[in-house]
Amino acid sequence: GPAPSHEQTTQTLVSARNQQAVTPDWSVTTDAWYRTHGDEFLYDPRVLGAQPNQHRTHVAGGGVRVGGRVTPALRLTTGLEGTADWLRSTALGDREEGRVSGFAELEARIGRLLLYPSARVDSYTTFGSAFSPSVAMALPIRPRVKWRASVGRAFRVPTFTERFYTDPNHQATDTLRPEQGWTADTVIDGTGA
Repeated sequence: GPAPSHEQTTQTLVSARNQQAVTPDWSVTTDAWYRTHGDEFLYDPRVLGAQPNQHRTHVAGGGVRVGGRVTPALRLTTGLEGTADWLRSTALGDREEGRVSGFAELEARIGRLLLYPSARVDSYTTFGSAFSPSVAMALPIRPRVKWRASVGRAFRVPTFTERFYTDPNHQATDTLRPEQGWTADTVIDGTGA
């Protein structure tokens, strides 16, 4: 913005992952993480009596993924994960939200074509549920040329800042709903000799 703002931030991230083979073709992966971010922001220190906004966000989560070969031409990955977000802020208030998700993806080889259909369901404490299907493919068309394409549903929930933070340059809207849409792309990749 058009002010000589001052900001100081700190961040800590801790994560752990364990992958364990269950059979020669199947494995289980577990993840856990915690991130905290602190922020002190003063929009315009020239304003007498101005107080900085102080924020502390926390995100904790974990998940489990199971993946393996169903047949020589078919691989499956499926899993569950969950996160909890909480915020303590002088400007945005105290907020708490959570999410639980489930997903599955296939990798199927049909001749030279690789096909990747997938689906994801997210359930939010604040925004309800969202279903996000997608499909991608890759096909070699020459020795060093590959065609790729994908289509999928996009879903993004608004941030705490978008919903609750107001200053001279930003007007919060606490009734914002998630963004939804579809994405599609196609690419031809070529590699040199």
